[in-house]
Amino acid sequence: MHTHMSLFEGDVNAFHDSSDPMGLSDTARKFMAGVLHHAPEFTAVTNQLVNSYKRMIAGYESPVYVSWARNNRSALVRFQFIKQEKLHQLELNIELLTQPPILTWHTPLSSLPV
Repeated sequence: MHTHMSLFEGDVNAFHDSSDPMGLSDTARKFMAGVLHHAPEFTAVTNQLVNSYKRMIAGYESPVYVSWARNNRSALVRFQFIKQEKLHQLELNIELLTQPPILTWHTPLSSLPV
């Protein structure tokens, strides 16, 4: 299972930068770096049971490597490039089997640059 995240400062999408070739802002890059850096800790929070790890094998669109991509659905973080700047978002592909959703959504927010 996965969740989509976007960040706005007022009406402006903080993950979008039209001057960047990939459309990624500095905030988006730092957020992705934080998520990738803290992936082992996220796994401890989101995968609390043995069964959570049984799907984490190649070929099931579950992340098995700490990576990001634009089009690879098996990456831990996927940046969805959409031409309309208000629709830019990051997809976090983490297991959501047993814990409360609020815990899963709050954990990656700790990666936002301050």
